[in-house]
Amino acid sequence: MYVDRLGKGERLGGGEIGYDKNLVQDLKRYEVPRYAYHESVGDYWAAKAWDFEDDQIDFIKARKAYQVALSHSPSGTSKERLQTKHDNMLKERDEWQREAIRRQELLKAEEEAKNARLQKELTQRELAALKELSGVKEELQTTMDRLRNDIAALGREIRSINRALKDMEEDIEDLEARWRRRPTVLIYDLRRSHDSLRHRLDEMEREMRRDQTR
Repeated sequence: MYVDRLGKGERLGGGEIGYDKNLVQDLKRYEVPRYAYHESVGDYWAAKAWDFEDDQIDFIKARKAYQVALSHSPSGTSKERLQTKHDNMLKERDEWQREAIRRQELLKAEEEAKNARLQKELTQRELAALKELSGVKEELQTTMDRLRNDIAALGREIRSINRALKDMEEDIEDLEARWRRRPTVLIYDLRRSHDSLRHRLDEMEREMRRDQTR
């Protein structure tokens, strides 16, 4: 694996970056050991972790790169360094997993709290609606009771007037029998009063029928 001093070469994410040799003067190349290349790949993927975007894949790629680097690394300082990086990466992966679990638990707790708040608001609205409906029902019941009492009172008054009319009719008939051939002002007044009461009774009966049909 060769890398030029201008940073050209194979990209860690795959593919290659090309350049025009005619535009580059004094191009120098140097050889990178295989373990060093895979170490840089491991460093790259390890650095991408903790952004909570495909972190598990980043840890897997970093672990594989460090393992390949270890397999090609000569014994000594480089191997110890690679082993330390590998072990630290595994520790970070374990910490990431614990952090991910904490984040999931936090999100779950937030969702449960939100649902509980929404449920409480819904229950409060339902209770308010039931209370309002209960008030309307009580008001309607009071109105119906008052209307029934008014109809009953009106019926009693009509019956009383009917009895008075009947008594008056009997008095008029008696007077007419006595004074059939002697018309008097009293008979006329009684007849007029009778007609007035009859008219009032008719109006009250019509009003009672209207109340009953409401």
